Amino acid sequence: DDAGLLQALDAIRQAGGMALVHSENDTVVGWSLDKLAQEGRLGIADYPHSRPALAEVEAIQRVIELARLTETPLYIVHVSTAGGAAAIARARGRGQRVFGETCPQYLVLDTSRYNVEDALQAAGFICAPPLRTTSDQDALWQALGAKTLDTVGTDHCAFTLKGQKDRGLTDFRMVPGGLPGIEPRMALLYSFGVMTGKISLAQWVSLCCEMPSQIFGLFPRKGCLIPGADADIVLFDPNQKVEISSETLHEQVDYSPYAGLQVQGWPVSVFLR
Repeated sequence: DDAGLLQALDAIRQAGGMALVHSENDTVVGWSLDKLAQEGRLGIADYPHSRPALAEVEAIQRVIELARLTETPLYIVHVSTAGGAAAIARARGRGQRVFGETCPQYLVLDTSRYNVEDALQAAGFICAPPLRTTSDQDALWQALGAKTLDTVGTDHCAFTLKGQKDRGLTDFRMVPGGLPGIEPRMALLYSFGVMTGKISLAQWVSLCCEMPSQIFGLFPRKGCLIPGADADIVLFDPNQKVEISSETLHEQVDYSPYAGLQVQGWPVSVFLR
């Protein structure tokens, strides 16, 4: 509750830390779930209605104000809505130390993925927050371009379709939430962001590498190519064309939510230290 959250935020500030918060209003989610259950609407296509955009937007706005009161640095994970991104931008505009992260699934996939006839395929897209609308997508890209969202993480969860996601094909409450996606992250951002002009080449590097290192106190040992930094280097071929497939990825899971997408640009070598 808010009292406990305030205590946690204050303790984090006193320890010199930063709060990472998954922002969804649990009361709104619980009410929405109960309503869907009463109406017998628990199929995969009904899932996004159980976690409406309002649940995220309200929670982001509220935790921003609580962090403002305690003067605690705040990092909002996996922002999926236009309203959530706007709330972060407003807080930053008044000088509050708030950082925002989104994920590739909210940039290249949308809520229509829950409406396919194959329930097992649709279950593969269940994550929290759920996939949103194309207008939310546009707003998130704009926020990345405007630098009011700082990073793109994957929130990688390697649940399998068979044996895990398939437990809830007639009741989405039984489907474990989360998507695999750590391997194609940089390629997805390059292909759908840089190649389309939504973000610059420098912003792509910043979102994937530099800003995470800066925000979490690892810079300049990580996140830049300078003498004295760890020699962690990705060589990325901007011309290599790839069709994403679970068979060619190394995520050890039986599907990819990005399967079938054509991307241009792919990592060809990775050097550690």
